[in-house]
Amino acid sequence: MIMSMTGFGAAVRETAALRAKAAVRSLNSRYLEINVNAPRELGEIEADIRRLAQERVRRGRVDVMLRAEVVDAPVRLGVSRPLIAELVREMRELGSQHGLATEARMSEIFQMPGVVEIRLEAEKTWSSARDELIDVVLEAFEGLMEMRRKEGERLMRDILGRLEGIELSIDVLRALADSSGSSRREQLAARAAALRDDLGLDESRLLQEIARLVDRCDVNEEIVRIKCHVAHAREACAANESSGRRIDFLAQEMMREANTAGSKSLSAEMVRTVIDIKSDIERLREQVQNVE
Repeated sequence: MIMSMTGFGAAVRETAALRAKAAVRSLNSRYLEINVNAPRELGEIEADIRRLAQERVRRGRVDVMLRAEVVDAPVRLGVSRPLIAELVREMRELGSQHGLATEARMSEIFQMPGVVEIRLEAEKTWSSARDELIDVVLEAFEGLMEMRRKEGERLMRDILGRLEGIELSIDVLRALADSSGSSRREQLAARAAALRDDLGLDESRLLQEIARLVDRCDVNEEIVRIKCHVAHAREACAANESSGRRIDFLAQEMMREANTAGSKSLSAEMVRTVIDIKSDIERLREQVQNVE
């Protein structure tokens, strides 16, 4: 089953002790790339978030954002007494050297950087909320995967439609090639007969050359290969694995065979049909860039 590489999911959790929000976004990427944006206090669960992503996503860029805050967490005031003592000592020393007043108010000292630090006593709350935080991330991933599945269904319908269009055009090309080949043989045979009569050339040698020229314009091998690639691409669409790269490779091979068939085309109708085939292959490749 085809999965899209693009999607989004979000979830919110509010309890008496915790408020949390998670958002997960995935974008196209050649390889699996996981980025986690979470507060420093939640750093210990980053490995769990990465594991969740790796279990669900095989290819693409995944951005995970987690925000959480503890409700009514105890507050602890930290005062740097050594820093205050050093500041007072320095002020008194400078005042003595330069004859300056050294009176300093505590309110002024407390405003200096690093003197006072306010900390939320939330470590125990974070630890007890670990499972809830993982659950809210899981819920966001469920939304992401649902969107990727729905988009994947749409992509698969379009890809299967492109494959069907390529196959139908290939059948048209085969019919045109058979008709053009017969006409080409008749033209070459008529010219060969004229040359044989005018120049007295060996008939068997001329027939060999005619056969060689006709074979050089035969597109049957290219047609068979493209049909085979189409069949393999359909199998990849139904496979329960990451199929984007495989279908992209098959599309590249289809384009290579179509280019060869175009160089061998004997009529304007064949050229137009090959152009239609190449156009469908190009659109197929554009869609495959969104497939996991």
